[in-house]
Amino acid sequence: MKAFALAIFCLFCTDIDAKVLTQETAVNIGWWQEISDTSKESGMYNRSIVTVHHRRVSDWGSLNIKGQMENIGAMSDSLDGSEGNVWFKTIATLYYNLPNAGVKLWYDLFVNSNQKVSEIENLLGLAYQKKIGRISITGGVAMSYLSGHSPLGSVEGAIAPIARLTANYQINNNLLAFGVITANLNRDTEKLSGSFPDLGNSGHFALIGIKYKFAPQWDFNVTIRDYRSWGAYNNGGNSIVTTVGYYF
Repeated sequence: MKAFALAIFCLFCTDIDAKVLTQETAVNIGWWQEISDTSKESGMYNRSIVTVHHRRVSDWGSLNIKGQMENIGAMSDSLDGSEGNVWFKTIATLYYNLPNAGVKLWYDLFVNSNQKVSEIENLLGLAYQKKIGRISITGGVAMSYLSGHSPLGSVEGAIAPIARLTANYQINNNLLAFGVITANLNRDTEKLSGSFPDLGNSGHFALIGIKYKFAPQWDFNVTIRDYRSWGAYNNGGNSIVTTVGYYF
């Protein structure tokens, strides 16, 4: 499954005949603030965040790639506050246009690692995009294939259905509002029990935010996030992430 999905990803991304419609690269620096007791119960902590993000829209579809580093400079294996782990994440999302208008092949790659934990998740499914005025909505369903390890053990090939809904509203030329919700619908908890036993049968990650462009190559982002049995947020959690980005 992983090799098949990666082959599809590479095939579409290396299409030499593709016509690039728009593309941009950004570097964002900011702060991740946990704001709920459930975040603390999950062992999460406030941390710095740096991302490098590339977005490309071509005649065949779109590609988003983001590299992310959290809690920069931490040197301890502890999970307590600023001494917690450094997280490295890679997130890639590809939508490939199919003949039916608005229907797309959807592929996601998520890689997450620190000193103790590693996760690699591939999603493959279908999505539908609709634009109404200044509002763009994309909904999709996919199958997830998860591999990884924790101090408790390892897992290979935990398969589960996933649904995602995203919405963007261009308020004006400088202000964008957006929201995302991704939900695991039926995790294989038996297969996950040896490595990630605290993850429930279902879970979600949701955010709402705004992006304000205050100069030609600069913007300010604020997102409010909600987690339920998702990633390291075994007991749930809420956070606010603020970043300043430079585009080139």
